[in-house]
Amino acid sequence: MGETASYYFRESLRRSTADLERFPTGLFGVGDAVATFNPIHGQGMMSAAVQASALATHFSAGNDPAARNRDFAELAEAAVDGLWEAAAGA
Repeated sequence: MGETASYYFRESLRRSTADLERFPTGLFGVGDAVATFNPIHGQGMMSAAVQASALATHFSAGNDPAARNRDFAELAEAAVDGLWEAAAGA
């Protein structure tokens, strides 16, 4: 397995992009760009996987490219909500 690793960033942070007035076209925030979990909770990889699944579903729906960014930002936030509540105790 390896030696013990230390984590220096222990806070959990959420970043909301759904409220931005404009988005860079074709750029989507996923993983730690949306929610960073304290490593003690072990939710970071699950969060990224849930967001990737939401992104795949979003693209397969054939949405209008101009609307994709805001729509996906809202989907990503919804995808993280349950994990966030479990880990952060919100």
